[in-house]
Formats: sequence, structure tokens, C-alpha cells
Amino acid sequence: MNLPISFNDLVNEAVNLEFQDYEKFVKQVSLLRSKKQLAGKQTKETALLEKINNGFPVEKWTKMQELDDKLEASSIDEEDMKLLSALTDEYEQFIVQRLSWIKKLALLRNVSIDKIMAELGMTNGRD
Repeated sequence: MNLPISFNDLVNEAVNLEFQDYEKFVKQVSLLRSKKQLAGKQTKETALLEKINNGFPVEKWTKMQELDDKLEASSIDEEDMKLLSALTDEYEQFIVQRLSWIKKLALLRNVSIDKIMAELGMTNGRD
């Protein structure tokens, strides 16, 4: 049965290692730490990419377009106008949230937001 070793015990054991064993120990710990950090980073990236790529719900987008067409044709009633306003607000909130996720992904990858958007095939509105 392996008992957990305390931090102080670990340090004391490391100090007592021969130089070559100490160097191997440090390299091994560094390698394992790097792998763990990379795995965590990849998990965060995957979660952000899923959120970014999900998009605004199709049924809501379709309804919003239908109501927008009615508005353009001046044939929209008050109830539909309220629904269009609510859907537009929801879409705007989605866009703001999506940009927040894109920003987090850019920070995680240490690249610009424009680079992330280009990688995802998104326009930045300046084209």
C-alpha cells in the first residue's frame, strides 16, 4: 500500500538524491507537469470550440428572419413585433457571449481574436 508523501518529505528525499538521479527526477516531473497542463489546455479549447460552433438555434434564427421579412413588408402586427424584438435581443446576447468565448480561446492560444476568427472561417466585419 502506497501512503501519500508530504511535500516536505518529498523535498527532503529529492535533496538526498544523487546528482544524476536528481536531474532525471526534475526532468520527469517537468515532463509530467507539461503533459498535464497541455491536457487541461486542450480540454478548455475543446469546450470553447464546442460553444463557439454551436451557433444560434436554427428555429429561432428562421423565426427571426420570417418576422424581419414581415417588418420589411410593413405587415407585422404588435405581437410579432414584440417577438422579433425579444429574438433580436436574444441573438445580440448570443453574439456577445460568442465573442467572449472567442476572446478566451485567443488568450488560451496566445493569438489575436482576428486569427481565431480566420481559423474558424468567421468574418470580423471589416471585409
